[in-house]
Amino acid sequence: MSKYYEECNICNTLCDYRGRTIFVKFKCPTYFGTAGTVLDVKNNLLFLDYINGGISVTCCDNICYVVPAAVNNSVGAE
Repeated sequence: MSKYYEECNICNTLCDYRGRTIFVKFKCPTYFGTAGTVLDVKNNLLFLDYINGGISVTCCDNICYVVPAAVNNSVGAE
C-alpha cells in the first residue's frame, strides 16, 4: 500500500488524482510548472510521468499547488 502523510493537503489532493493528468506548480527552482500523470504518492513523494516522456520524483513539500489538466483525448474525431 502507498503511504502518505494524512495531514498534508497536497498529498491528499495528489492521492485523489492518481492516474489522472495534472498541472503542478513547484517552488524550486524558480517556481516552474509542468504537467503529467500521477503514478503514485508515497512517503511524501510524488511520482509523476511527464506528458512528453520521463518520470520525476518530487517531495510534496516543494509543490505550491496542483490542478487537474484538461486533456483532449479525441483522435480523429469527425
